[in-house]
Amino acid sequence: KDVSGKISYSNILAVNNGKKKADLIESIYPSPAVSSTTIALNVDSKEVATIEIFNMEGKKINTQTYLLAQGQNTILMDVSTLKAGSYILKASTKKQTQSINFMVVQ
Repeated sequence: KDVSGKISYSNILAVNNGKKKADLIESIYPSPAVSSTTIALNVDSKEVATIEIFNMEGKKINTQTYLLAQGQNTILMDVSTLKAGSYILKASTKKQTQSINFMVVQ
């Protein structure tokens, strides 16, 4: 009630429905990797994905492009030419971009 004794209600608006958008990168394994690593990517529809590898100084080491099917996709990536250390994997589609750290050991 306000000071005049009237009761009024405001409209109810949904601010967040609690539904989280699925991650593009489901997982990367094994980490640390020795000669190869598997990247699991999840997309809502058939689309092209670009996978970029950066060293910890931000220098781009490798770029590859893949055509993904709707749902979960697995990509086997050769990392045998990378020196031991930490790297950043960046996966991008038209709809989203996500990065994840991984390690390579020799």
